[in-house]
Amino acid sequence: MKALLHTEDLLVGEFLCGLLEGLEGLTLVRGAPGEGTPDGAPGWVLLTARRDVDSGMVKPGSLTGVPWISGVVVFVPGGEATDSGDDVAGVVTIRLPARSSTIVEALSAAGKARPAARTDLASIRVLVAEDSDMQRQILVSNLKAEGLGVDSAVNGRDALALARKGGYDILVTDVEMPHMSGLELTRAVRADPALSEMPILMLTTLAGFEQVKEGFDAGASDYLVKPHKGERELFLEEVVHRVYGLLQKNRAVGSKRALVVDDSQMTRRLVAGAMKEAGFAVTTAEDGLQAREYLENPGSAMPDIVVTDLEMPVMDGLRLTHFIKNDARLRDLPVVILSGTTEHEHRVLGRGFGSEAFISKPFSEEKLLVTVEQVLSRRRLEKERRELSKILGRDVIRAVHKGGLEPRRRRLTIMFSDIAGFSTMCFDKDAGAVVDLLNDYFDQFVEYVLREQGYVNKFIGDALVALFSSLPGLDPPEIRAVRAAADFQRHMAEVVEVDPDALLTRVGINTGEVIMGLIGSGERKDYTVIGDQVNRAQRFEGQAPVGGLLISEETHRGAASYLTTQSNLLVEEIDDLQLKGIGKAVTGYAVTVATRAASESPREGGES
Repeated sequence: MKALLHTEDLLVGEFLCGLLEGLEGLTLVRGAPGEGTPDGAPGWVLLTARRDVDSGMVKPGSLTGVPWISGVVVFVPGGEATDSGDDVAGVVTIRLPARSSTIVEALSAAGKARPAARTDLASIRVLVAEDSDMQRQILVSNLKAEGLGVDSAVNGRDALALARKGGYDILVTDVEMPHMSGLELTRAVRADPALSEMPILMLTTLAGFEQVKEGFDAGASDYLVKPHKGERELFLEEVVHRVYGLLQKNRAVGSKRALVVDDSQMTRRLVAGAMKEAGFAVTTAEDGLQAREYLENPGSAMPDIVVTDLEMPVMDGLRLTHFIKNDARLRDLPVVILSGTTEHEHRVLGRGFGSEAFISKPFSEEKLLVTVEQVLSRRRLEKERRELSKILGRDVIRAVHKGGLEPRRRRLTIMFSDIAGFSTMCFDKDAGAVVDLLNDYFDQFVEYVLREQGYVNKFIGDALVALFSSLPGLDPPEIRAVRAAADFQRHMAEVVEVDPDALLTRVGINTGEVIMGLIGSGERKDYTVIGDQVNRAQRFEGQAPVGGLLISEETHRGAASYLTTQSNLLVEEIDDLQLKGIGKAVTGYAVTVATRAASESPREGGES
């Protein structure tokens, strides 16, 4: 944090310099308030001597509107009284002589005295200018769904009239509109003193370099090209992201909690104050041990991020990071380390212990907040990727990263499963109980599929579709698919012995060439398989024995070496099997799991 010291009293100025220059995290600069801080970073203005206030050269109240100023502290030498600034937001008066701790308190109070940022989303008003009825309705409903207040206009002229009535925080406008284009609207807004600071997001199909440049030259704050077919949902999400960014109300920050750990009272207050102003709910600790005790307390509100000093007594930042990353409950909690040293070894150690970022002191509030937001964004993307992998499957995520989602033909083993009598069973059960029962069943089944390196392609109601492909170093896909299904059916047979009401499943398995690709509409698609062999797998499942498997001749051929070694599996060949939609009769193999009693006695025939 910067502090700009302005005084005409040299003795008082030297006294303050000697008092403040040694404070950790504070960079002292001498000059005139109009010059701003050297790098434009936020900071305090420190005014000294009565004549600085009374002469009219500098008026504390007028400084509170300057964007870079965090607060104004007026120092009055010799206990003189002043009537300037005490009733002005963001201005604190302190009488000299004073201790450095008193000055730290004054600096903190000056920052806190600034008017609080608005946090109520419903109080934020967005003005949308768009001539297309459909596009306008989609934009308005999407922004309203975020809790924002939204008004709209069908052209630039009407939008300008609404804007001049006041109360809007941001303008979202199309470029090509009748009566007044988005470019003309933007220029008019920038030319109006009452509206000139309002952020403007331009949405358009015009993506050429000169067109984009013209938008920014007109005064746009940001420029977003409208999507091609099939990208509307991503576009709408990006619109919301840009709006929050321009309003400095990024959702990744607004509702988050932070734990700030530092043994320096001044640095702790600086960091906590900056993060509070950015919308964080902040808890502070004086050292790593105090922070650890807070995190271990079951009653504590868990933070979304920890910002900690490196060098602290009792427990330093590295030990705190090590504790967090080795606690199963906390290991996903991101850690940002602050340090007064730039030694490479400390950065390496920080990464090695699991910290997500390392910031060297002194640092600006902007650098702190940008780093924190980047860390939270990365963590959010990692979480989303994990959630997507649950929905799409690990193989799809890998294929996306490798650019491998183009349609192609593959030889796969396809498994279909279905719960026998599930619809009837659900009729008189509570909806929540049905969902819990089904999820528990799938949790168990999927474990067996994943154990054999299968890929769960989709869930269709109470049905599961899994795919098995040839993988180096593993058994053929036919063996892995049959083994996964047989082991699961064996597990369910044991469950039924204890609970007669447990779920019973049919499984059908087929092997052959399928077409794999993105199937669906322009807005929503599934990465799945289609073709005759997929249909056959589903038909085999429909005729499979309850609690067992029905596999195709091709699958049996590939899994024969496994089936002949399993004494607790009964395999029966079925000729002239009629499958719905398949004109020609086929051969199938019914595989059933022997009961515990049967498996303990010698087997008699029936095995293929």
